[in-house]
Amino acid sequence: NKLFEIRFLRVSVVFVLVTALAILIAGLIRPVLVPFIVAFVLYGLLDPIRRSMTRLGIPRTPAILVLLLLVILFGFLTGGFLIPKLAKQFAQLQNQLPQLWSGLTQLSNSLEAILANYGLSVDTSALTKPVINQVSTLGKSALVASSNALLSLTSNSLLVPIFAFFLLRDFHSFRNKLLDTLPNSKFELGWIIYDKVAKQLQSYVGGILLQSTIMALVTTVGFAILGIQNPFLLGFIAGVLNLIPYVGPVLATIPPTIIALGITPISPILILSGIAVIIVGQVIDNLVTIPIVLAQSVALHPLIVMIGIIVFGNFFGLLGMVVAIPVISTGNIVFRGLHQGLGES
Repeated sequence: NKLFEIRFLRVSVVFVLVTALAILIAGLIRPVLVPFIVAFVLYGLLDPIRRSMTRLGIPRTPAILVLLLLVILFGFLTGGFLIPKLAKQFAQLQNQLPQLWSGLTQLSNSLEAILANYGLSVDTSALTKPVINQVSTLGKSALVASSNALLSLTSNSLLVPIFAFFLLRDFHSFRNKLLDTLPNSKFELGWIIYDKVAKQLQSYVGGILLQSTIMALVTTVGFAILGIQNPFLLGFIAGVLNLIPYVGPVLATIPPTIIALGITPISPILILSGIAVIIVGQVIDNLVTIPIVLAQSVALHPLIVMIGIIVFGNFFGLLGMVVAIPVISTGNIVFRGLHQGLGES
């Protein structure tokens, strides 16, 4: 027991120091943290292709430039198609907000009349008005925040290719020099931990991007077929929220439900159909993406995932909820690796 306590204490001290250093670095680069994370994702996706091109005899720098030019071209084509549609539907949704709240008010009055027929006197307006006002305020704030985030992402996107270029060109050299600073007795442990973290993050990032893309496509098509307004916007929101495990799909059902409630006369079938679109997307996701891509990428208990999402979301907002799982998973690997390596030593 004494041996275990000493080992656990030593591992905990080292892990806390490593975590504190990571938090310090994240704080120092906070103004460019988002484009750096996006650039790192690009690095994880493009580096295997770059290595294959290098093995075929293409020099490193030209291979990187070709890959980044293709990514930039794809970004321009995709952005040129999506951003105008999203911006237009953002504006439409802002103009539709009064109509939506009016529809919800009518629903409240209808519910009050139905209850009155059964001899129940309930002032539903007193109950729903504060809720509607609160939802209205949150909805407008969310739209403004989303617009600002879109503008910020557009401006920060100029930094992404620059960061990605230097990561693709110099990260391996920097990694080797950093690991070479470890003492000989810890050199192998450092490589083992790095290798596990790199493989797991690469698997998780690729899987979660595929997951969100499938969700966005399925829901966009589904909302368009149902005739729900702003299908591109709702599908985009569903895809982004799908980056958040467990919580995201539940949140994704709220926007189409509110929009369907605002359509008069209210159609319960349309509301249920909008929710069914999200469920169908989740079924496809759970049958295809998770078993094939994400099954072995993270091994975390659902309770830990939920707590991590809540805590990270409280401190860092939507970005924190998105990065909670890879951060916790990385911490889990590092701690286990330290415990094994330092324990053996």
